[in-house]
Amino acid sequence: MSNENDVDPEASVRILFLQPVKSHVRFQRRLEKLEEQGADVEILSFDRDYYVGREMDRDYVSLGRLEHGHYLKRIPLLLRAVYTIRKHLQSCDVAYAFGLDMALVACLARTGIRRRPKLVYEVGDIVEVFLRTGFIARAWRILEGLVLSRVDLLVTTSEAFIREYFQPVHGRRVPKTLVVENKPKLVRSTDSADVRSVNTVAEGPLRIGWFGLLRCARSMEILSELVRRGEGRFELVLRGIGMAGLNLEEWAESSEYISFGGPYVVPADLPKMYEDVDLVWGCFPLLGPDQSEMRSGTMARTNRFYEACFFRRPLINRSDSEDGRVIEMNDIGLCVELRNQEETVERLLSISGEQIKTWRAAIDQLPAGVYSYTDEHERLLRELQ
Repeated sequence: MSNENDVDPEASVRILFLQPVKSHVRFQRRLEKLEEQGADVEILSFDRDYYVGREMDRDYVSLGRLEHGHYLKRIPLLLRAVYTIRKHLQSCDVAYAFGLDMALVACLARTGIRRRPKLVYEVGDIVEVFLRTGFIARAWRILEGLVLSRVDLLVTTSEAFIREYFQPVHGRRVPKTLVVENKPKLVRSTDSADVRSVNTVAEGPLRIGWFGLLRCARSMEILSELVRRGEGRFELVLRGIGMAGLNLEEWAESSEYISFGGPYVVPADLPKMYEDVDLVWGCFPLLGPDQSEMRSGTMARTNRFYEACFFRRPLINRSDSEDGRVIEMNDIGLCVELRNQEETVERLLSISGEQIKTWRAAIDQLPAGVYSYTDEHERLLRELQ
């Protein structure tokens, strides 16, 4: 007699995506990759008033509208969503929850169901409050621990989340884990010419690109000092949006060796941006808005890392970051200690064109799986089956 929870490996796995927002790029990438493997995916999502990715061009079931930041106001809406989710759980094999809110709701909705689907909890970042001391932080960790004890599979986008947070904090409550990094879908320029070839770096100046949401004041101080003391040996290229008080236009006007190209479009603008620099600044902010260490950032994997490797550009990153660990292991760039500003500037000043050539040669030897997807979603689907 077969068990009613057995899944035919030849049959299409029915997966119910439970999303806090419908248009997040990571959620859509997971959807596309699983459907490419033959999964049958249905989406239940809350609606949000702010844009976090490209608009989703497929049907979904709305769970209502969430307001950003109003956590107490979310509770009644989350509880109302339990009924809707429970109805859809009856006909799926896997409930795939993105984030703690959705995993908690899925646990409640799954209670008492005779044929309970597997529950997957995917974590794309560790919220900073979970890493603090105090009553509120402990309460969140207790709640997460209760959820983890009911989860069948924990999926994270960084090995460091498991090694440095989940295992030390939750111990035996941590279920089976799988790391599926959030690797972006990238394309190279149709023009194959690399405007900053390995021969160009010997001629100088060395160009450092800092791209994305730029909010690290310490990085700004270090890079400003570098171009000042370099006296033309280094140029800084900024693209993106300044945050946490960083005025990128004003900063660029302060030095002839700093330029700001404004915001950019992904992935269309990436080839030209990366091909026009010799090094990529990938450091996550040293200080948060409350002047405390942002530990969650050191554990995360960043788009800058994957993009730089894809476009063959050595990286400069923090020595205490997960990206930095991979950089040092493969000798594809320089790791620095942001807390020691003088030492960091001195190490940057010592970079030569020959060193960059060595790093780029190491990048050329990297397996594509370091920065692009290979069989991650095949392995994920096998776990779901």
